[in-house]
Amino acid sequence: MTNSIQPPSASTSVNRTPKSEVIFEWAALRGSTLGSKNMSRSEELIDLYANVTTCGRQCNGVQNDPINGIIGRSFYCLDESAGIDILLVSKNPGISDPRESALYAPLGGRDRVRAHEDFVRTRFLGTNQIITSRYHANIISWVSVILDVPAEHDAVFARVAMTALVKCHSAKLKTDSLPDTTKDTCVGTFLYREIELLKPKFLLALGGEAFDYLIRPNVRARHHLPVGKLYHPSWSNMRGGVARYIAEELPKLREQFQRALAT
Repeated sequence: MTNSIQPPSASTSVNRTPKSEVIFEWAALRGSTLGSKNMSRSEELIDLYANVTTCGRQCNGVQNDPINGIIGRSFYCLDESAGIDILLVSKNPGISDPRESALYAPLGGRDRVRAHEDFVRTRFLGTNQIITSRYHANIISWVSVILDVPAEHDAVFARVAMTALVKCHSAKLKTDSLPDTTKDTCVGTFLYREIELLKPKFLLALGGEAFDYLIRPNVRARHHLPVGKLYHPSWSNMRGGVARYIAEELPKLREQFQRALAT
């Protein structure tokens, strides 16, 4: 994992990556294999996520501006993980903070991948200086119960990776539902390939919109995996409170996960 990359100050001269190198050609991606038999899984993922961070396609309902660092994101996978049991799948990332976007603007695709994963890691560790919330802490707390491991970053992400149906943030409110055409485009281009590379045994949706999409018959026919539903980690107003959810609902998800491992 790279060291934290600080956003350039106003007085700093930045050699921005040329525009032609930042926004990839959509047709080229659609026609490519997105990988080689000679590449490791880690290298293929980096290439895939580099395409996520440089995608300039203007899909309905979302915003991206890769030249200025507003990029596709919301992926996280440790290189050293031995094997992925659970792939967490959210709807899409929250609205990006301008200070986070400034981290990515001067970088090319592969460097953006490393910078983003470093940024996400600090959020899970509670050391991020830009954004603080319960979202990432709740993921570790809740998923550790499902895995039956300590509620620690390394213990959870030795067996878990994270992604989203749609990699770009919403154009208006983060709670807005996304158009099916946008979900279909992003899932068809990126998520199915992530699943092929990561080979998870269980998909765990973060929230209702991601869950409802993943269990659609035509989508399930592509991924062939059991799907569980976790309350969205940013939602604290759940029925009966968080303590009841952890004590009563998470064990049910653990049982569903154990059945997935047994098949």
